Amino acid sequence: MSSTSYIDVRDVVKVYETATGGVTALRGVSFTVDKGELAVVMGPSGSGKTTLLSIIGGLDRPSAGEVYVDGQPIHKMTSRQLDEFRRRNIGFVFQFLNLIPKLTAYENIYIPMVARGVKDGKKRIEYIADALGIANKLDRLVEELSGGEQQRVAIAAAVAADPPIIIADEPTAELDGETIERIMDFFMELKSGGKTIIIATHDPRVSRKSDKIIVLEDGLVRGVYRGGELTTSEVAVKGYRDYLRRRLMEIDDELRLLGERYKRGELSIDEFHKRYNRLREIKAFLEDELKFG
Repeated sequence: MSSTSYIDVRDVVKVYETATGGVTALRGVSFTVDKGELAVVMGPSGSGKTTLLSIIGGLDRPSAGEVYVDGQPIHKMTSRQLDEFRRRNIGFVFQFLNLIPKLTAYENIYIPMVARGVKDGKKRIEYIADALGIANKLDRLVEELSGGEQQRVAIAAAVAADPPIIIADEPTAELDGETIERIMDFFMELKSGGKTIIIATHDPRVSRKSDKIIVLEDGLVRGVYRGGELTTSEVAVKGYRDYLRRRLMEIDDELRLLGERYKRGELSIDEFHKRYNRLREIKAFLEDELKFG
């Protein structure tokens, strides 16, 4: 391999076979991420973000193309080799969290440390929990925590064993603006310590702090921008504004569907207001972003 990039994705295609035929999630995706970078993958729902992260992290295999991580051709690895690769290298924050509800927050965070042979992680867990604002929740069962608290437990579990790569799928989806800032400050601290971080997100508040922004749409990379280009490059600004408009349309649809679910009795009044207010907060931020530049 000639590339010196830490993560090198080359012409990756992913086709899922279904009863009615193949569904193409990725259509020839290529980009690189350097060691110590914080890269963000942005794109509308269904654009292929989760599939892409799963392939980079060795949870799934490409139908075609190549993926190298630190020079290792993970697209060629056996299942056993992939298991070992993930254990040594990857901390995942899954979109659906993958926590164990009947265990405490502390236990959920400690389990990945055991898997990597960390014998005494109490001080590290306490440090991470304090940084994420959940220090007083460690003895609580996960099922007793709010959605935002569970999300932060999932982030803590992903980074506790000190993996060199953090892959996070919508890690701030349930969080308010103030908590998002706290989470991003924590990710920036990890980055400054040499970690390589890839985050899939809808939220421009996350992308603003990134080194690299990869815009994905319909399984294709529509643009790769450096963080600073959002203020200096006419092409980057146009692409970013187009994405913001599409995301605003998605949020309008989500608000409409949320109202319909509430009318059908599928959501409590508290849950409706929580989700409604979060979507309205994101919408207001996106509208402000569109005014930028």
